[in-house]
Amino acid sequence: MKGAQTLLAFKSSGAYVINTYNLTGYRPLSAASTPITFEATELAADEGADGKVRLYSTLQLPKGMEAVNHIWQVGSTVANGVPAKHAFAQENLEAKGSLVLTGAGATEAAPAPVFISHDYLD
Repeated sequence: MKGAQTLLAFKSSGAYVINTYNLTGYRPLSAASTPITFEATELAADEGADGKVRLYSTLQLPKGMEAVNHIWQVGSTVANGVPAKHAFAQENLEAKGSLVLTGAGATEAAPAPVFISHDYLD
């Protein structure tokens, strides 16, 4: 999604690679990470017994930030380390939310999205 700061995990030679991308437009990505606004450290990914990939990171957010908008996608393919764009089906366009970091809205954990066969389910 144009304007997104992304963390992207994909498997290469049996191990997960996690790249960051600053999506400034709708053009093909490169195999190399590009800098994002927030410093991302401790990047890791694993695959559960159910085949779902989990991505982990620590993000350095600016002091006073109260919420973070987030999106999630299941991409189609990665060829030679270069990710292809995801589909623009309705469930892809609706895969977004806001994570409240402070105040009353921050007391409850948000449920994780459920993915089956590359589709987002409510």
